[in-house]
Amino acid sequence: MKEENKKEISEMLKKYRKMNNYSVKDVVTLLQEKSLYVAEKTLYGWESGKTQPNIETFFALCEIYKIDDAMSAFGYNGGEAFYITDHEKEIINQYRRYEIFHVAIDKLLDL
Repeated sequence: MKEENKKEISEMLKKYRKMNNYSVKDVVTLLQEKSLYVAEKTLYGWESGKTQPNIETFFALCEIYKIDDAMSAFGYNGGEAFYITDHEKEIINQYRRYEIFHVAIDKLLDL
C-alpha cells in the first residue's frame, strides 16, 4: 500500500473515533466485545499510520464508528465521506416501512 494511502486511512480512523466521541480506551473495549483484543498502543499505531488493522478489525472499527460505506469514507471512490446518524437511519427505516406515505414525503421534501 502506498504511504499516502496509509496516512489517509490513519487520519480517517482517528477522525471517526473522535467524531463518535470515543476515547482510545472506549474503542479497545468495544473491540473486545467483538472478541478482538488489541492494546491501546496498537490503536495509537493505527491512527499514526505506523501499522494498520487487519481486515476483520478494520470492518469492526467501521461498525463501531458507524461507517456504512467504507470505500467512500476512506476516499476510494472519489466521493465525499458520507456519515449518517442513527436518527437518519431510523427515518429511512420508517420511510421504507410505510410505502403508502412515500408520495407525500417526497412532495414535502420536494423530491
